[in-house]
Amino acid sequence: MIYGYCRISTPKQSIERQVRNILAVYPSAKIVKETYTGTKFQGRKALEKILKRVKANDTIVFDSVSRMSRTADEGFKLYQELFEKNINLVFLKEHYIDTDTYRETLNNQLSMTGTEVDVILEGINKYLLLLAKKQIEIAFEQAEKEVQDLQQRTKEGIETARRAGKQIGQKKGAVFTVKKAVYAKRKILEHNKTFGGSLNDKETQELAGISRNSLYLYKRELKEDNHLEKPNYIPSYAVELSLYTGMRVGELSGLKWEDIDTEHGIMVIRHSEKYDRKTNEHYVSLPKNGKIRQFPLSPEIEDVLTRVKKVELKNGWLSEFVFSNANGRVHARIISECMRRKTSGTGFTNTKCIHASRRTVNSEFARVGMPATVRASLLGNTEKVNEQYYTYDVSEMDYKKNIICEVNKETKAM
Repeated sequence: MIYGYCRISTPKQSIERQVRNILAVYPSAKIVKETYTGTKFQGRKALEKILKRVKANDTIVFDSVSRMSRTADEGFKLYQELFEKNINLVFLKEHYIDTDTYRETLNNQLSMTGTEVDVILEGINKYLLLLAKKQIEIAFEQAEKEVQDLQQRTKEGIETARRAGKQIGQKKGAVFTVKKAVYAKRKILEHNKTFGGSLNDKETQELAGISRNSLYLYKRELKEDNHLEKPNYIPSYAVELSLYTGMRVGELSGLKWEDIDTEHGIMVIRHSEKYDRKTNEHYVSLPKNGKIRQFPLSPEIEDVLTRVKKVELKNGWLSEFVFSNANGRVHARIISECMRRKTSGTGFTNTKCIHASRRTVNSEFARVGMPATVRASLLGNTEKVNEQYYTYDVSEMDYKKNIICEVNKETKAM
């Protein structure tokens, strides 16, 4: 049996590279994936399951030695235990410490001659064994050093940024507008008895997939939010779409029905509202930097578009633009103002609210592991700008705690 073990430290990272590398050499390998941060192999449930199941002559493939262990002592100890059980270990980036290589060194001992020369030959054999063992130890030591260097660079980088006056982490009082909250509030409005629906609180809670506390919080916010209680208020739909797509406010205003391709499941973002200060006029042109891009239509996005079209048809507002009301196309300024009113009093401090929603969408995409290049393409930014200006810290507290514990442990030992 051949096992391919792949590990990443956080869900924000991509594990596919490791999977691809292993399957390229061992197509029949059973891939086992794990997300775990830390230097020890104990506690890695997926790896522990492999170690319990693996038998003599089985093979475990790692993309690199750091995927097995990042502490030299424990890594070499585990290596020896598996080697003695006749289990093959393969490291794609460090083939020189594969168990086959080590085993070959043990078998290729110099033969004794029965003469005084045997004293020298015996010394050479012992040296070769020590050399092979040392190579394995060095490989694990290097993996451990990489972790220590990364932690040190991170601490130095944070201190440098702090001294330069940069904000470290999320600003106090700032909050995210979460897509799940938008979806849950809509379900509450449509189905809860408080808003004219047929479901009680428990049934609504199950339908929306939220906790009881979240249900009461959203109901209270909905009662205070006049716009969400007015289904004819078109800017609300534009704001909702921004939370799903991260579109710029001008792109929301300039979006046309011809840009919606339901047959192929995509939305082409090729229009954006601009404002001419000299003539005091609004006009529609290409998006920022002239970049036309495509965005996949999720069920949530299609639902927003269906609902807004239904309202516009009912009221006779339907035009070439997706967001239109009795006054024609809804301008970007109106959409921004709608977002500001919706978030007032919530601690959402960024005055450029649609811009902040772009950062939220990008950060959520990063949290689930979407590659940086793909995120930048979907939002219409360069990769550098996207990472520098459009990313919040959305890592889980447990992840941060594990890192802090490791660093503090090292600090105490100094």
